[in-house]
Amino acid sequence: MVDKNKKLICFRPGISETIGTGHFRRCLILANEMKEHEILFFVEKSGVAENILSNYGLRFHQLLNHKNDLAEIEEIKSFLKSGNLKPDLFLIDHYGINSEYEKLLAPLASKIAVIDDLEKSHYCDIFINWNVYADKKSYAKLMLKPDTKMLVGKEYLVIDERYKKATESKNKKSQPKKILIFFTGGNCYNMTMKTIRALENLPVLLEVVIGNLNPSKNKIVEYCRNKNNINLHIQTEEMPKIMADCDLAVGSFGQNSYERLYLGLYTIGVILADNQLQIAGWMDKNGYAINLGNYKNVTGEVIKNSVVKNLNNHIPSGVIDIATKKLVKELLM
Repeated sequence: MVDKNKKLICFRPGISETIGTGHFRRCLILANEMKEHEILFFVEKSGVAENILSNYGLRFHQLLNHKNDLAEIEEIKSFLKSGNLKPDLFLIDHYGINSEYEKLLAPLASKIAVIDDLEKSHYCDIFINWNVYADKKSYAKLMLKPDTKMLVGKEYLVIDERYKKATESKNKKSQPKKILIFFTGGNCYNMTMKTIRALENLPVLLEVVIGNLNPSKNKIVEYCRNKNNINLHIQTEEMPKIMADCDLAVGSFGQNSYERLYLGLYTIGVILADNQLQIAGWMDKNGYAINLGNYKNVTGEVIKNSVVKNLNNHIPSGVIDIATKKLVKELLM
């Protein structure tokens, strides 16, 4: 049952082996900040989102695998109608959803909000892109509604508040140094294993993080077994603490880039997808990371040499700040 005295906030995040879990995770952060309201997730079957939402006590509906937008909208419409529900806010964070989908969804909710960093048209009431390089005017030209509220720039950056607590209670750095290895919660094209093999003989501790959607999970588990200098974390909820205790990160340039920036964790990074090009360039240019380029061209030897050369690098505090509460306030206005 939905409490009619509370707002109903719905989320439609993307989550899969290909795109990983970043879109889902940031929706989860926002949902936790809105927990005084009624929360409802619409998710495709993954086995990951369902388990996490259940553990958090958040309501969700598992969507069927539809071949077109109309069929999915009809399922959402039917579900909402069965409960006599109309969302006050329906937030989409999914690369596969476009303006046509949003037009179909619009009559079902009071407001539609979209999180996206791709340059494409949207039909929404609120558009969100908190990337440091995002240009508000460029994205405003892509909006199909003349009155879309534009929440663009790092002043709307969503990061889990637990990262703030992690910085306050992190362990004092000691020898040997700790290196975080995390690329994505999904398919990282064997970069995790490549990095482990490249670094395992260095005098460091490796904190390796993977998700249940990683197709090489079983191989990684077996390889890391009984290795004293490797701690393997699978689908962990302790990411803020793990990262805060590390000295350097090896990973991609996805959403986790901002969490590393917040913690002052220097990155040896590779590009897994085209949407990571701009943040990779920005971080490299500003001295917050080494951009090794597209993962297809990066060897284990290159990773090892970069780690050895940059092991003592760090990022000064204050590069970015957490703005989750500010964004939530704007969304609920």
